[in-house]
Amino acid sequence: MKTIRKIDHDFRRPLSPRKYTDKVVFHHSAGNDVSAETIHQWHRDRQSNNGSFWSGIGYHFVIRADGTIEEGRPIDMYGAHAGTTANGSSVGVCLTGHLDQSQPTEEQIQSAVCSPGKLFFVNTVPWS
Repeated sequence: MKTIRKIDHDFRRPLSPRKYTDKVVFHHSAGNDVSAETIHQWHRDRQSNNGSFWSGIGYHFVIRADGTIEEGRPIDMYGAHAGTTANGSSVGVCLTGHLDQSQPTEEQIQSAVCSPGKLFFVNTVPWS
């Protein structure tokens, strides 16, 4: 497993703290192998139906094609990736690529499978 690449994202507004974790939700970027910074900019530039802009990246982690894990939203904050019922109690992980058209890379699978202890158990958000 690759080490976690820490990134300091600039969010549009303060994020809300998450009190517990009871699930991990995996997503794919539906695009090329892009960085967490790129996804953060996509999300910051996105406008909601009500006219407000998104705060920034909604995933807590991005796993690149080479298996590199990049930080997204801080682990102890609400995500913005799985709807209002799941965001408050889940960690969002995005694997880069068009995974509806191809399989994740072996490196992505290794990082996703081997990383839960490193990603999720070494934080201050308790598991329920």
